Amino acid sequence: MAWPRAFLPIARWISGPARWLARRFGGFSEIEHVGRRSGRVFHTPVRAVRRGEVVVVGASFGTGADWIRNVRAAGHCRMRVRGRTLDLTDPQVVRLGEVRHLLPPVTSFILRRLARTDECVVLQVA
Repeated sequence: MAWPRAFLPIARWISGPARWLARRFGGFSEIEHVGRRSGRVFHTPVRAVRRGEVVVVGASFGTGADWIRNVRAAGHCRMRVRGRTLDLTDPQVVRLGEVRHLLPPVTSFILRRLARTDECVVLQVA
């Protein structure tokens, strides 16, 4: 079960500081995606893990989160990690158990127990 949507206002409030952290430290990444209806560019801080040519992002607010819907509709996005920009394609929503082997044990624990998410988004590095 993902975090309740009631937490979204809090998440939006802390997204600014989280983006700042994402740009300076490796704990967070920043997904750049385009709105499905507005066409605006958005930057969303996420916790992502890269293993080779695959990036795994936990769906902490469920697969109905705007950033996930935008990325799936577009079929691609960009991610900034430690000052580098990656082009990502082919977003797939998968169960956490299917990608647990790609995640560090601490990240897997956080997604399962603290964020209480069952799903992740898997993207391919272009």
